[in-house]
Amino acid sequence: MHLPDAAPVPANAEDYAKMVRRDSALREEVITLQRALESVLQPGTDPLMIAQTLADAGQALARDFAPATVTQDAIALRAQVQPVEWLVEDLLPAESLILLAGDGGIGKTWLACHLAGQVALGESLFARFDVPEARPVLYWDEENGSRILASRLSAMYSGRCPPDWHFIVDRQWYLTDPTTLPRLERLVEDHGVGLLVIDSFRAVHDLNENDNGAMGPLMNDLRRFTRRAKCSILLLHHTNKPGMIQMSASDRSRGATAIRDGVDVYLYAKRLSRETFSVEMDKNRVGGGLLAPFVLAFESPAEGMIEVRYMGMADDIMEPTERAQEAITSLLAMRNGWVEKPDIIAECRGHGISERSAKRAIAELVTAKRICKGLMRGHKRLYALSALEAGKP
Repeated sequence: MHLPDAAPVPANAEDYAKMVRRDSALREEVITLQRALESVLQPGTDPLMIAQTLADAGQALARDFAPATVTQDAIALRAQVQPVEWLVEDLLPAESLILLAGDGGIGKTWLACHLAGQVALGESLFARFDVPEARPVLYWDEENGSRILASRLSAMYSGRCPPDWHFIVDRQWYLTDPTTLPRLERLVEDHGVGLLVIDSFRAVHDLNENDNGAMGPLMNDLRRFTRRAKCSILLLHHTNKPGMIQMSASDRSRGATAIRDGVDVYLYAKRLSRETFSVEMDKNRVGGGLLAPFVLAFESPAEGMIEVRYMGMADDIMEPTERAQEAITSLLAMRNGWVEKPDIIAECRGHGISERSAKRAIAELVTAKRICKGLMRGHKRLYALSALEAGKP
């Protein structure tokens, strides 16, 4: 549009407003450049500083006022496709935002420490997942404190803590502070960090986790950080309490859907017993597909030592009755109310569990007071989560 007389009329008001805003922004950039030049063009100023100031100003002008990027066709986009690079093969992709969710006290910190240690050492995880190369790790802990973290590292590594493992503990930094991400980026660059662990997510921000409008921009900032810094982030996050309406593993994590939607990989840790828990990959948009759930166990090979041990794939480890109990409690939590017995058996059948195993699981859950029986509806028994099960932290 040409405005030789610079006269706005209803027909060109929108374009004219854009021109005015652009001209105003350009004037501000020019004024900023003039001030920068005045500050360095003083007698005795280092010529390198003058050159750097001019270069920075030129880059700013080029970035803010360059023509819009031309759209790419399918061939150009396809040429940019690269094979997935892994920190831990099939589990932790490089330059990605990863969420590890689970109930409090289930062992997320133990698992995160083991993952971080193996990445820093460049050694395979559980002799099952390959670690292509050793990468420095930065562990940011604002939840456990230095004493607890040190005791856990001692129990896991007993003086063998990798040299390229760096820690930020009890610094009271917040991701909502505009200086925090630049600080982290400098640390990542200085140490060549490939994995940043944040324990836990809720401890490093002061936003309302149930507000999509607040959490969405924060997740976008973290995802852009991983690309810019070429460093993966592993966020440790807590899940909702059992008994709340749930649809999938990813829906169990606490807070706004923007948290789950904003990550590249979603891992869910679920307690199976006091010593065992399963890890399920519910989302992976980086590539390579979803990893089948597997089971881990805490073991003590010697006094004061703790190991996280791989037990096998969940379907191979869990007995039919155990799998039925998991399916039943998940169904009752999702329905958040009374469910008829035929519906429970049908749900178990959908998981490849026989009616006999389903009925045995129902009986064991009732005996353990994890579920309760309700009144008959016709000839059908009703079941729901018990108050004890629904109120677990």
